Amino acid sequence: MDRQNRQRDISSRLLVFSSSVISRFLDRYLPEIAAATRECRRRLHALVPRGYELVYDNYNALVFGFGPTERTSDAVLSIAAYPKWVTLFFLQGKSLDDPNKRLEGSGSQVRSIRLSAPGDLDDPYVRGLIAQAIASERDLFEKAAPLRTIIKSISAKQRPRRPLSSAKETRTTRERSSKPASKLAMKTGTKSEVKTKPAKKPSAQTTTKAKAATKRSKRAARSDK
Repeated sequence: MDRQNRQRDISSRLLVFSSSVISRFLDRYLPEIAAATRECRRRLHALVPRGYELVYDNYNALVFGFGPTERTSDAVLSIAAYPKWVTLFFLQGKSLDDPNKRLEGSGSQVRSIRLSAPGDLDDPYVRGLIAQAIASERDLFEKAAPLRTIIKSISAKQRPRRPLSSAKETRTTRERSSKPASKLAMKTGTKSEVKTKPAKKPSAQTTTKAKAATKRSKRAARSDK
């Protein structure tokens, strides 16, 4: 009995630790993507109440896989949070019965559905695909303990979790705020600061004419005497 209590205590501590770390992962996304991911997780927890939720903070996306064991190869479903959307993956999707051709992908096994909203997980057709995926490992799921979350890996190098356009807009706004209000404000000052243009020097032709006029004036003055 004491051993079971210790195991429960360890599990609860790990769950609290995982939740705080996952919150930090999601905080790097846009609020609407983070909220959609949390809601998708909540709905999948209800559909997969036993087994393991495997978390991978990968280079391309934040991934939550669901399987009956903690082995990655046993996972049957996952959701991945990207900068602009959340995608539902079926890791053995090629073998699923999909008469409406809702599944996307052309790989050897994996298929996916991009979710427009968490409510897409309540779509009867999508629910049917999820049920098929879980049924492929039904025996293992039935024997598994209540769902436990494990953080499997955190990539040191990752793509931005927000759209690049948002990052650029934030950077541009920051740069603008550090600059003067406008270039015009730099060019325009008070009247005392406005510089007058220097007077133009007389041309050679103008100087010659002035000298000739002076000589004529002197001659006229002599003749008057």
